[in-house]
Amino acid sequence: MGERSNDNVILLLKNKGLSVTYSRKLLLETFLATNVAVSQLKLCKIFNGQLDKATIYRTLRLFVKKKLLYVVPTTDLSIAYAFYADQSASTLNGHSHFICEKCNKTFYLNGVNIPPISLPPHLNVTRSETFIYGICNECKKSRQSKLINP
Repeated sequence: MGERSNDNVILLLKNKGLSVTYSRKLLLETFLATNVAVSQLKLCKIFNGQLDKATIYRTLRLFVKKKLLYVVPTTDLSIAYAFYADQSASTLNGHSHFICEKCNKTFYLNGVNIPPISLPPHLNVTRSETFIYGICNECKKSRQSKLINP
């Protein structure tokens, strides 16, 4: 990661009142470098030997609590984590995801607006999310390739 990205990671951590540690920087850099949600299992594979499972788990929980990351369900009923792309946006505005039913990757859909929903006055929204399911381009291309070249 470049110096500018490293500065961004440090600034994000400090803005959330977190001390800057090796594991926090490493995990946050990973989320900043991808536009897909990542599971704890995948992170354990990526950082095998660098970070232990307990450190990864504790850091993910802390990042969710501090609203750096949010939990994203997947098609296989596991949990993945994604970075809040717009740290200044209100969570009431919501955000959207596309979940591939073939490879289980979850993509954050930047700029896709959720239409307002009218709720009874006794219900208070704390956040909203939209999940759109389908087949991603990578899986679609793979499928078309198999149809052409069986």
